[in-house]
Amino acid sequence: MLKYRVMTSLKKITAFFNEKSWKSKTLIILLLSSPVILYGYGLLRTGSMLLPGDGDYYIQLYEASRISLLDYGQIPWWNPWVSGGVPLFANPQFGPISIQMIFSLLFGSVFGYKLALISYLLIGYWGFRQLCILFFESEAVKASLLGYIWIFSTFFTYRIAGHFTFFVVGFTPWMMYFLLTIHKKRHWLWLSLFSSAIIWSSMHYTTILSFVLLGFVFAWQLIKTALDLRSKKQKNKNIKSVMLYFYENLHIKRLLMAGVLTFLICLPRIYMTLEYSHDYPRTLSSVKESSIGLYNTAYAMFGINQFASPPINGDWGWHEISTYIGILTLPVFLISFYFYIKNKKQRADPKGWLLLGLISICLIISFGDFSSWAPYSILRDLPFFSSMRVSTRWINWASIFVLVFISYTKIKNKRVSYLVITALAITVIELFLTGFPRLNDTYIIPSASIRESGAPFMQRIYWNNKRFGVPYDENFTEATRNNVGQVYAGDSLIDTRLNAGALPTVRCDEINDGCDFLSNNAELVYWSPNKITIKRKSPGPIYININPGANWSINGSKDLKLKVVEPSKMFEIIDEAENIEIEYIPNFNLVGKIFNR
Repeated sequence: MLKYRVMTSLKKITAFFNEKSWKSKTLIILLLSSPVILYGYGLLRTGSMLLPGDGDYYIQLYEASRISLLDYGQIPWWNPWVSGGVPLFANPQFGPISIQMIFSLLFGSVFGYKLALISYLLIGYWGFRQLCILFFESEAVKASLLGYIWIFSTFFTYRIAGHFTFFVVGFTPWMMYFLLTIHKKRHWLWLSLFSSAIIWSSMHYTTILSFVLLGFVFAWQLIKTALDLRSKKQKNKNIKSVMLYFYENLHIKRLLMAGVLTFLICLPRIYMTLEYSHDYPRTLSSVKESSIGLYNTAYAMFGINQFASPPINGDWGWHEISTYIGILTLPVFLISFYFYIKNKKQRADPKGWLLLGLISICLIISFGDFSSWAPYSILRDLPFFSSMRVSTRWINWASIFVLVFISYTKIKNKRVSYLVITALAITVIELFLTGFPRLNDTYIIPSASIRESGAPFMQRIYWNNKRFGVPYDENFTEATRNNVGQVYAGDSLIDTRLNAGALPTVRCDEINDGCDFLSNNAELVYWSPNKITIKRKSPGPIYININPGANWSINGSKDLKLKVVEPSKMFEIIDEAENIEIEYIPNFNLVGKIFNR
């Protein structure tokens, strides 16, 4: 009797999720989004609480942009509060046009940051579900449960406290779906819009790796098209006819349209980031990463006690390795693979080979530099990918495609099918109950205003209010709120911390915990992030205690000999004029002069 009731209930749930009416769709969206929002409730409960480490740095970027826009009416070109002053708009980890930027402006940089995290979880969930259902023809119930497993996995839960830029992976399923279905009406446009969104949100690792994955998918489409052409009994397969076949079947015109539109939308962002990255490449690019082995890779995906007892530390710590998607997903994957092998129709469908290929490629890359011919080693030898690190992050991609493969396989045996759905539901509950408490106790440091509101900008070696024993280079947001610049600080590309093998800086005197902003022969008339006015008091060079660079203009002229930022050089003004105005004007400053005041 109980068995009959369970199977009847599952059938009703399945029928409900297959409803097509707008009323049912709206209700489904609200119902399915609720667990993700509830999952993030623990995070939202922490309100304006901060935390040490990477999360504080990312929040600082949006606090800096928020102050620039709202307090000074300026475009956030420059970040005077980090590493003696560095570009902000060009920072690859900053999203000048993004969800987090909007929420930061509306709700404050800290709470807005947390709202953005929940938004990316929702975007990722629905993108995953749509990819599974609309392209891989998954059952709605199965796709819905698998989406929760990915969102509640340790990949996101571990990073809720720090690496914000990894949350833009939520765009990737959407991009993959629109690439795979680019032949449909306006899907080239949607591909371009989602590609532009991820670029404007972050030019960091996740964005780069997402486009690498799209390259793998396109390679699969290319091979599939070549095999289809080979199987056709067509005479006179000359070069022209072959090229035309590829042009039409790969939808090259639509791909070009998507690529050109994306490039035009993102041109200022791409140019400024590449210029910045070219002048200051990552110094950690030469670090070799050892393989964690097949067992530990499997453990990172399916092993229990991920939060309590990690089996190894690894090159970058267990937090970077783990992408736990539940121990029950392993037998479910094996069962799904068994039915896939037995199903001749699915075996003949290239979609299955695409997924198995992506799983294999991602796992092999995740093994790091196990030899000179390792894919990860080869990838890092390519231009622009030379700064890639943390190979184990690729385990997350393998986990995603394991879940998509489970959604794709058709299990004809009803008992086994319901058993699989039950196992997936149990995994969702397990991951939810495990991750929810962690999100509630991650942000623990209350904000505290040390200086008076509207206090003038000052430069310090570091800003250390000694709260909770937080290290000096992890108070970026608090320092920015108090209008204090930290000279010794770790920016994404320009690290001036003395203990980090960083670039030398001449911004402050190490003995005195503080720095005069101007030399004695000048006085400050006006200060803002992008524009500073000073008045000369006596002859001689004037020295300003910020990083100089090629984009700074002194009374209308630039010193083009400098790099984007020069922390090892003094900002020297030899102009003998009584009134001197310096302004940060990047090459793509199309409207900056209108907003700067």
